[in-house]
Amino acid sequence: MCSSDNIVPELCVHDGRGALAFYKQAFGAVEQERMMSPDGAKLLHGALTIGGHRLVVFDEFSASEGGTCRCPQTLGGTGVRLINEQLEELSAADEAKAAEQHFRKT
Repeated sequence: MCSSDNIVPELCVHDGRGALAFYKQAFGAVEQERMMSPDGAKLLHGALTIGGHRLVVFDEFSASEGGTCRCPQTLGGTGVRLINEQLEELSAADEAKAAEQHFRKT
């Protein structure tokens, strides 16, 4: 982990487990921690490192489940951009392939 990571992005997503798999495949992320809901259906906290920097993803929960954050799918889209010099080595074809495999599942 980078000692300058005083701000850690948290991403609310529609499919937490799928997001973890996507970031691992597309960006070589390393999963540090995974905490699931008691029924095992939703991701409460998924901690990753990408290029030594921390990132957290978690599933959206409805208001009736106590959730207040909304994911891009619910909001109609939003953008997240990961910038890392090491990622420049990832070809556009590799990136597209990883995204296609992830979105085909959801």
